[in-house]
Amino acid sequence: MSDPAFMTLTTIGGGAAVELFGVELEKALRNIADVNTAPKAKRVIRVTVEITPNEERKLGNVMVSVTSKLPSFAPVSVLAYFGRHEGRHIAQEHDSRQLSFDDQPALAGSIQGGKL
Repeated sequence: MSDPAFMTLTTIGGGAAVELFGVELEKALRNIADVNTAPKAKRVIRVTVEITPNEERKLGNVMVSVTSKLPSFAPVSVLAYFGRHEGRHIAQEHDSRQLSFDDQPALAGSIQGGKL
């Protein structure tokens, strides 16, 4: 057990290193839960401690940073039609769930006297 007056990772900056780690861990866990990311991709959390002593080596600056590297969203691929409309080049996404005119279901019942 160490003396509470001595610096440890948990005491630097009043616990800032542990708090920063918690923030990045939360980001990683949200990324894991997101179905739009690769499920087996590695999530990396890096804790960096930089110590810069002065000339006399009796005093120095200690800086802690915590970063994460997370997989980005999986790419999405769609089928699109390209053309021109009113002089502009356009693209329209093909929706396989949308029925074409040839696939429209027959109307239930018959039209009698102009009414359904």
